[in-house]
Amino acid sequence: MGSPLLAIFSVLPILNAAACVIAAIVAALCLFLSRVMQHIPDWMTVPPIMMTGNIVPESVIYSGGLTVVAICLMVCQSLMFLLRRAMLQRDWKPEDKNLPLRFTNVCEYSFSIVAAIALIAQAVVPAQENVLYTFYDFVTVEDNTVTHETAAACWWMAEAIHWILNFIVENHSQQLSILRRHRSFWAKFAFVVIAIGSGVIALFLKPKLPAPKSTVSLYFHSTNFCWWLSSVAFFVAYFVQSWQAAALLDHLGIRSFVFGTLSSTKHFSSSGQEVIPADLISRNVEEGQHHRRE
Repeated sequence: MGSPLLAIFSVLPILNAAACVIAAIVAALCLFLSRVMQHIPDWMTVPPIMMTGNIVPESVIYSGGLTVVAICLMVCQSLMFLLRRAMLQRDWKPEDKNLPLRFTNVCEYSFSIVAAIALIAQAVVPAQENVLYTFYDFVTVEDNTVTHETAAACWWMAEAIHWILNFIVENHSQQLSILRRHRSFWAKFAFVVIAIGSGVIALFLKPKLPAPKSTVSLYFHSTNFCWWLSSVAFFVAYFVQSWQAAALLDHLGIRSFVFGTLSSTKHFSSSGQEVIPADLISRNVEEGQHHRRE
């Protein structure tokens, strides 16, 4: 029977994928309700994300659902950080502790947590109900709208930096080369490129406000499409990471619930002693360092 620690690691792929599925359900439901409840104009084919969750009942679903998603991602990224750190320890040599890569891994994890916190902030602080009229300068932009937009911008920037650092770590670690041999690596890379590229395009398309209705209409139908595409692509990258997490767990001898229950296979050290699953990761790291010293 696996230890509680390994049981937590074993659900990582499922929890990571579940967070992305919940995010998709929340976004689709809020978009549907905002359209049915006529909280967005009929001419607005692609509404801003903030206008799909700023009025009741969408705001309740938006804030509650994305808060759950952010908390799940915090847990998942914490477990992924521990797994990557265990793999990076196998790269260490007595004369080279690879401090730059270890620091990059910590920074990557930090930005993923910042992104999750920013996601919670923009979820629980919705934009003002008449936010559409701020684009025409008919009403004043309220503090909660400024907070919401600032948190959303912080979420996007933190996500972009997090994923860039993620690829740097995975490309410079010999042990993490297992991910580069996995097809999910290139799928994740593609969606991150789409997410960052779409966000950059949206920034250049944004007109100077206030603007005429025709300009604002074009802005909504182009810029907001890019922001939706960017957000969806980021979450798909997280979804793809579920398979990478499963590959790492399997490589470390932990059978994830994606492929089955906890591995019942016995593991032995180089001295012939049985290693219980709870000590498997740390024992592998110690043995790797011992072989290098020899």
